[in-house]
Amino acid sequence: MMQFYSYRLQIRDGDWIQSASRLYQQYIVDQYAKIEQNRLNYLRQNQLELRTEFYQGAVDAIHAGDNSNNIGRHIILLSTFAGGS
Repeated sequence: MMQFYSYRLQIRDGDWIQSASRLYQQYIVDQYAKIEQNRLNYLRQNQLELRTEFYQGAVDAIHAGDNSNNIGRHIILLSTFAGGS
């Protein structure tokens, strides 16, 4: 998805989308939000493949005697994800 929009946003002769000023800016922001949402959905739906069971935070909370109802569902973000640790 990111490659498609990167290609689409390149400046080319005869392309009208760059001349739309504010509409063009809104288009860029919307596509960025769509890409980020797609990345977050992938991380949320593929937690088992990311091997999140080896992350120690939830295990420590369970061993400390916290009720499992208080833990909630943890979604681990990759370290390369903006806003991740």
